[in-house]
Amino acid sequence: MRVCVVGAGPAGMYTLQALLRHGGLRERLRGVDLVEALPTPFGLVRYGVAPDHPEVKRVAHGWTEMVRQHAERVRYFGNVRLGTDVTLEELSELYGVGGGGVILCTGAQGGDRALGVPGETEHVNSARELVAWYNGHPRYARRAHWPSGSGDAIVIGNGNVAIDVARMLMRSAAELQRTDCSDAAVAVWERFRARRIHIVGRRGAAQASWTAKELRELVTLRPAAGVVLHDMGEWDAERTSRSQRRCWEILRQTRAPTAGESAHEFGQLHLRFQLSPVAVERVGEVVRVECAQNQLVRTADGNVRAVSRQPAQRVCLEAAPGAVFRSIGYQAQAVPGLPFDAARNLIPNERGSVEGAATAIYVAGWLKRGPQGIIGTNGPDAQETVERLAADASEKWEGGSVEPENAESPLACLLQQRQVPYVDWHGWLRIDAEERRRGRAQNRPRVKLLSVEEMLAVAHGSVGESSCECQQGEEGNVG
Repeated sequence: MRVCVVGAGPAGMYTLQALLRHGGLRERLRGVDLVEALPTPFGLVRYGVAPDHPEVKRVAHGWTEMVRQHAERVRYFGNVRLGTDVTLEELSELYGVGGGGVILCTGAQGGDRALGVPGETEHVNSARELVAWYNGHPRYARRAHWPSGSGDAIVIGNGNVAIDVARMLMRSAAELQRTDCSDAAVAVWERFRARRIHIVGRRGAAQASWTAKELRELVTLRPAAGVVLHDMGEWDAERTSRSQRRCWEILRQTRAPTAGESAHEFGQLHLRFQLSPVAVERVGEVVRVECAQNQLVRTADGNVRAVSRQPAQRVCLEAAPGAVFRSIGYQAQAVPGLPFDAARNLIPNERGSVEGAATAIYVAGWLKRGPQGIIGTNGPDAQETVERLAADASEKWEGGSVEPENAESPLACLLQQRQVPYVDWHGWLRIDAEERRRGRAQNRPRVKLLSVEEMLAVAHGSVGESSCECQQGEEGNVG
């Protein structure tokens, strides 16, 4: 049997790991083909983790070693787009036999959730796009309309992405020059200094979805500037998790700034709770965000909901043009031919097996559970999906033939026939080596290639040092 994993981000890599480690599949699994739309693997680890968190990115080292150890069974196909270069129906025909299948791990490709308020389109930027931009994602690397000069910044949302954006706005250009942050972003940071950063959430501090580690780092990053807390709400010990309790204690221990610090320090943090933006407009040289004050109401099912206070009360916040960001969640995207639950933001599934699918199609990661959780959440999630695939496969093995050890990847033949310039694993290693070479020249971990065209040139040996790895890759399945 062969399995195709579509998406080489955290969900895809953890799924690959679960497949390779599953004892019940060891004798039958002849290969796993890993398909990725970009030439480069690792998804949000490469393009979503903030540059000032290199320790989080180290998980990719383990995945690289895993592929090396299982070179005879793993093939990588970068720069292959589902729906353009190959269809899901074709993948199902290629892999849905002999107990194999297709596992979709493509994440939340539908963009991010909108506020839905007047002025948002003109004056509010996507935090997701900002993160991709400063991480050098080829789709966003050439954007140039971020803030300049000095002023306040506003980040709308109470999750870890909002914290990442706020923390990055508090960093100096000198700090970022030591990371793999894109040169374009470092240049913007040289011009823009955030005097105050407002993080706005619609509910109270006890309902925020950030984690303690990220929150602690944020509130202690600029101790001289201090942290100002606004309308935290009440603590409910019976209805909050251990993680929320830790975050609450961190906030209680923050130090408020003095009057002198408020006037002179850059990077002062304002955490504003129980506010919902209702309108955004530009007034002269500032962007004004009008917010409604909320009160918290507990619903019959025990959840906490934010409703506008009556009579209506407004709070107006101001920021530099280009320095208002929304971070209120991602949107998954429907896959043609498969069911999609828009309310839950996922593909309906039973332990990873897509409901109603005619062939062996599975999901893992955000497509399976909705856009939530941290990188490590994908580990047990992927294991559950692989367990379901293995259980389904065992029912098909009775009396079935075993694929030869040296069977060629069916996808490789199809892509070669269509002349799709896919990137194999050795091609990715060339990209990785070239980025590290450029980084060493600047005393940085790496300098990323910012366009697909340049990546393909390096991967296929047109740029940088040539190597015999390409020929070696043709002999083993890693190629």
